[in-house]
Amino acid sequence: MKKLSLCILALVCLSFYSCEWFKTGGGEVTDSIDSASTTADTFNIIPVDLPKFQEVRGTVGDGTSMNYLELVTEKGDTLSLRTSGANFVGDLYATQKVSVFYNTIEDEDVASVVVNLTQMMSKWAQVNSQGQELGMWLTPDGKVITDSTTTGYTQWEIRDGSFLLSHPVETQNRELGTVLKSDTFTITKLDNEQLQISSHGVGYSFKREL
Repeated sequence: MKKLSLCILALVCLSFYSCEWFKTGGGEVTDSIDSASTTADTFNIIPVDLPKFQEVRGTVGDGTSMNYLELVTEKGDTLSLRTSGANFVGDLYATQKVSVFYNTIEDEDVASVVVNLTQMMSKWAQVNSQGQELGMWLTPDGKVITDSTTTGYTQWEIRDGSFLLSHPVETQNRELGTVLKSDTFTITKLDNEQLQISSHGVGYSFKREL
């Protein structure tokens, strides 16, 4: 009986000691991830600055080759951009104006989309469902002169490699007044004879007016 009592007492003491060890984090058990004592080099994720895309306009230089575009920007800087794998919208000729959507990867400027602005700046004609030929003139200063009265586009631009056509919209806010609403199109073809664009699965084809 005395031996049994001693065993029970020993078990109670061992249980009490074990509970206290768990509470105080004794032994070699490490702190939890949420603990303030977590070391930075073990659990903190070091943020990495991802390279950002940029867009620049300029003129194609004489140093342009098969895999590199020499671009003289509107600010007068000269860039050398790798073009392997880039999407070319229109042709690429020296002295012509282009808009380049590019990224910097491992200290090298890599072009993603190159749009020939010189070929975009033209008078285009589209034949509608009634057989009428509607004109659209994309001017060098970003204005749109059109015969169409349905949408009434007034401005155009290339942004992020896409073709944007904008038209004024009246708002109910007196402070805002009239704002520009932009429709975004993908240029599917551009050359000296035609311009093809699409939006939400609907395609539009234009021919260049001489």
